[in-house]
Amino acid sequence: MPFNNPIIPEEIKKQWSNTNFNHHVEDLWETIQSPGVPRDGIPPLDSPFFTSVSEALHDRSHDAMIVLEGEREVKAYRVDDVMLHEIVNDTLDDIPIAVTFCPLCNSAIVYKRMVDEQILRLGVSGMLRHNDLIMWDDVMESWWQQMTGEGIAGEWTGRQLEMLPSYILSGKQVADSYPDAKVLTKTNRDPLPPAYQTGDFKERGSKMVDTKKVMATFLNNFPVAIDFERIRREEFIQVEIDGTPYVIFANLGVNDMGIKLLNDSGQALMYVASTKDFTLTFDLEDGKRIIDKETGSEWNVFGQGIKGFLNGEKLKKVPLYPHFKKPWFQFYPQSVYIG
Repeated sequence: MPFNNPIIPEEIKKQWSNTNFNHHVEDLWETIQSPGVPRDGIPPLDSPFFTSVSEALHDRSHDAMIVLEGEREVKAYRVDDVMLHEIVNDTLDDIPIAVTFCPLCNSAIVYKRMVDEQILRLGVSGMLRHNDLIMWDDVMESWWQQMTGEGIAGEWTGRQLEMLPSYILSGKQVADSYPDAKVLTKTNRDPLPPAYQTGDFKERGSKMVDTKKVMATFLNNFPVAIDFERIRREEFIQVEIDGTPYVIFANLGVNDMGIKLLNDSGQALMYVASTKDFTLTFDLEDGKRIIDKETGSEWNVFGQGIKGFLNGEKLKKVPLYPHFKKPWFQFYPQSVYIG
């Protein structure tokens, strides 16, 4: 599937006659890519069906899941199922959300799909920018960047979709931590994705894009990216940013999302490295037990004290998102980088 078919703005404008291209980001026509996919040629999932953890995850213990914690419900979405559609229009606690995944950027991001109290149905435009999915809405037919949630063309250019916290866990971790979660499941009524979404993309994708990975977050609204190879190698990383201590734990019992990675498989979880009474620093004992130096308590990668003085304590979670490094820095060149 080519990514750089000739871009002819006038032809695109004819195909998108309801999109006001008088408004667009400055570099749109220089950065847009056309893989030759028609609008919603990769069909979003607009009527998702859910089942119980026990039914959905019995044979998917290591599959990567996008997990959302609402006040009344927890939902989990197997990334490879989301990849078939790239967008799942859903609700969480009756709030309209869009669960999105761009396999060419390894970006799994959840947005509140509302602008000015109008509910949006988000679709797949068929266009890319820096290899990242461009979404479109059914209200103004504006275009939205999947990785950033920014409106990039149309009436809502410059507007921002609200990003919602989500976490990447394995199927087993979902079952252990959220036994009452609702899990997305495929049904015969789901729209059929094109063949290249269901074929050998997971294997050939690594030949199409640079798959070096970072784990990224926003701290005080500023982008921060951490080299994932270092996280894998060291098993955890401790950093202090703007006076706040953080710890990032490798979570390696999770399969790759989308494209199979040779060196950077797995995920990571991030926490504020402090409790009410202690700022914590960690060490590995016997090469595997995570022990804090302040109290000698043992911790797991889920930020839970499991033995010792701080048994039962929980560190504050920080949403941390996997991305391929190159597109991340194309969208966020000002990021703090921890390599």
